[in-house]
Amino acid sequence: MAKYKKRKDGRYSTTVTNGYKPDGSPNKVTIYAKTIAELEEKRAQVMIDIHKHVFVKDKSVTFGEYSEIWLRKKKATRETGTWIRYERVLRNQMSPLDEMPLIDITPTQLQDLINGYANHYETARRIRLTASQIFRSALQDSLIFKDPTAGLEIPKKPDSERRVLSPSELISISEAQFTIREEMYVRLLQNYGLRPEEALSLRPENIRFDSDQLIIDHAMEWIGNSPSEKPTKNGRIRVMYLVPEDREFFMQFICGLDTRDPHLFRTTDGSEWITKMSFRRMFDHIREKAKLPDDISSYNFRHTFITDLYYAGVSIKDAQYLAGHSSPTITMQIYTHLDKSRTDVRDQLAAYRSRKGQ
Repeated sequence: MAKYKKRKDGRYSTTVTNGYKPDGSPNKVTIYAKTIAELEEKRAQVMIDIHKHVFVKDKSVTFGEYSEIWLRKKKATRETGTWIRYERVLRNQMSPLDEMPLIDITPTQLQDLINGYANHYETARRIRLTASQIFRSALQDSLIFKDPTAGLEIPKKPDSERRVLSPSELISISEAQFTIREEMYVRLLQNYGLRPEEALSLRPENIRFDSDQLIIDHAMEWIGNSPSEKPTKNGRIRVMYLVPEDREFFMQFICGLDTRDPHLFRTTDGSEWITKMSFRRMFDHIREKAKLPDDISSYNFRHTFITDLYYAGVSIKDAQYLAGHSSPTITMQIYTHLDKSRTDVRDQLAAYRSRKGQ
C-alpha cells in the first residue's frame, strides 16, 4: 500500500522513485490529486510510464521557459563570456523553438534549424552544443524521456579555417605597409603562432629583452565589446624565444606606447585595452593591405606556424608546447595530416622524375 499524505490545501500526495541521481540518491517524483482514488490512478500511470521509459513530469513546459531556467544555472557556473555566447545563440538562432513544448521537439526540427546555418560552421556548432546541453538537462529533470539531439550533424568545417597561408599570401604580407600596431600583431601570429586571445592580452613585461623570451601567461575574451582577462586555454604558462629580427622592432613598439593602459594592444587612440570593434577594424585593415581573402583569420597564421614546425623537423612534444596545445593528440592530428600531404607530394615528385628520365 502506497504511503499517502494529506496536504494543508486538502490534496493528497505521494512519491514514486524514478531511477537514481548521479550521487546515488533516489530520484523522487511527487504526485498530487484531490482524492485518494485519483492519486492511485495517477500513481499507477506514472509507474507504467517509468517502466516504459516514457515518463515526463510536465508535458506543458516550453523550450523558452526551460532554456531560461537552464541559462540562469549556467550563469552561476560558467565564465561570463561563455554564458553570453549561450544567451546569444538562444536569442538569435534558437528562438523559433521558444513556444514549443520540450516534449514535442524532434531531431528533424533541430537538424533543420542547424541546416539553416550550413554556411556558418561556428554558428551551427554552437547551436548543436547549446541544444545538447539543454536537452540533456531536461532529460535529467524528467521533462523529456528521450534526447532529440543525439545524432545531430553540423556542416563540414570550411577548409579556409584550417589551411595554411599560401606562398603568394606570405609574400603579400611581407610587402604590405602595415602600421606599427598591425605589424606587431602579424609578427606575434606569424613568428610565434599565438592565438589571437593570447597576443591581444600581452603586456610589455611579457617580452623580456634581458633573456630574449616571450612569456604567455594569460589570455583575454570579449564580453560584449569590452575585453576581459582569463587564463590561457590549457591553463599553463609557456615560454618562447624571440626571433632575432623581432627584438629591435619589439623594443621600438613598446617604447612608443603611452602609460594610459598596460597592454600592448589598445584602441586607436591608445587610451584603453583593445575592444572587439577596434580589433575587427585592425584585422580588416591587415587583410586589406595584404590583399588577403575575407575568409582569412588569425588562425590561418597560427596553423601556418604549426605547419612550419612540422617541416622544420620539430618533435610532436616540442610542437605541442610551442603551440600551447592541451594534449599531444591535437598536435599529432595536424602532423598526421601533413604526413599524408608530404607522402602525396613525394609520390608526385617520383612520378615526375620517372617521366623525366624516359
